[in-house]
Amino acid sequence: MIRAIDAALACIDDAQRSPALDRSATTGEITMADLFNGFDPSRYEDEARQRWGNTEAWAQMEKRTRAYTPDDWKTLKAEQGAVYAAAFAALKAGKAPSSDEAMDIAERHRLKQEHIRTIYRGIDEAAFDPLVVPPGPVAKLRERWGVSPETKIVLQAARLTGLKGHRQTIEAAAALCREDALGDAVIVFAGDAPGKAAYRQELIALIARHGLTDKVRLVGHCQDMPAAFLAAHVAIMPSLVPETFGRTSVEAQAMGCPVILSEIGALPETVVTPLQDQARFTGWLVPPGDAPALAGAIRAALALSSEQRAAIGGRASARASVEFALWQMQMKTLAVYDELLGTHLAETFADPPALAAVSGGDGA
Repeated sequence: MIRAIDAALACIDDAQRSPALDRSATTGEITMADLFNGFDPSRYEDEARQRWGNTEAWAQMEKRTRAYTPDDWKTLKAEQGAVYAAAFAALKAGKAPSSDEAMDIAERHRLKQEHIRTIYRGIDEAAFDPLVVPPGPVAKLRERWGVSPETKIVLQAARLTGLKGHRQTIEAAAALCREDALGDAVIVFAGDAPGKAAYRQELIALIARHGLTDKVRLVGHCQDMPAAFLAAHVAIMPSLVPETFGRTSVEAQAMGCPVILSEIGALPETVVTPLQDQARFTGWLVPPGDAPALAGAIRAALALSSEQRAAIGGRASARASVEFALWQMQMKTLAVYDELLGTHLAETFADPPALAAVSGGDGA
């Protein structure tokens, strides 16, 4: 969930450790608040000195910045702004946080790999567990969607907006129908459309234009996503813009459902593809906006035997329950605090002390 938590903390720490803060946030005629858009680092000077004042890093920092002029601070601010601009451009271009481009930006920010911590968003493994969802909710969901028990579902669970790639899904479904490769499978768009009534009508018209009325269903908001993913044969996320994580991908895999994702943003980090590891793969990646590629991936998923589908789903569920579990997110976040503060929060969280027994009295 947090790709650069250390980076953010380091930025704050750098501001807190600035020796120019000794001078009531002034550097000549220009205050530090002027230079940093109202931020006054001197307010944190006492706390920073208390934490790091006796460290070698603090001494080096004071020596390095003692002679900084207002122009020097302006230059540093401009350099920092350029790094942030590059990071934003990489995000817009769909570069994953773990990509070479993102790592180059981190290096420009004087952060080395050993200072970067990856903390993925955690899912509720108690809810997204295929073993805890009874058959009843799945059957009811299929009945509500008008899908028979044996029909394969290609599920796109996302709010109705053009950024999620519904048009491309419809184009892919049309291509599969022309090849008679969709079989009896149906595409289900599960998601509401707040403020997007026109877009919903556009999708309905596009479905009708391709003769897919019996193949593509707009079912609205789904309250029971664990059951929805358990009902699905494959879940797709053909996003056209970078996703910061891809919770839907992870939740689907946790329920044993293979996924097809756009190769953009952080989505690739949530899946193992056949190109990465044929024996461990849990889904496919396709270029964003590429309807033929999406059709090819859906074709491959629908062609899986029940045994192959079960094997992929089992791997996906096992991986998600470990790498993307809520407790993992909690442990890794606490571990970062431990590194910074010298505490033992992660250890305590993993092995909480037993509650002391109440002694004496009547036990009340």
